[in-house]
Amino acid sequence: MQEGGIYVEVSVFGLLAHGGSPAVSLQRISEIVKREMFQRLLEKLQSALAREPLDLDYLEYITWHEFVVFQAFSLQIDGLSELVEAFIIFIIWFSETSTTETCV
Repeated sequence: MQEGGIYVEVSVFGLLAHGGSPAVSLQRISEIVKREMFQRLLEKLQSALAREPLDLDYLEYITWHEFVVFQAFSLQIDGLSELVEAFIIFIIWFSETSTTETCV
């Protein structure tokens, strides 16, 4: 995996050549992509939270960016829709919290 993108090098033909069925191979690719996406999300959030002082604007940017990525992939890969819903809840909470703190 490289910074700024998801790069998964999996050959469907290679998986099929080793006796895997197309359905199993696509399921395996989906699992690899999901694992890479979660790893990327974890690294980005850890990086954002490690900043001193905490940069809430950057954290909000990271959240929105990853939300868009996960939302796009959730149409193709099962099991991401729950995380997309969690992103929506977090974004709503974050925007309400930052709005009330700004007004106080």
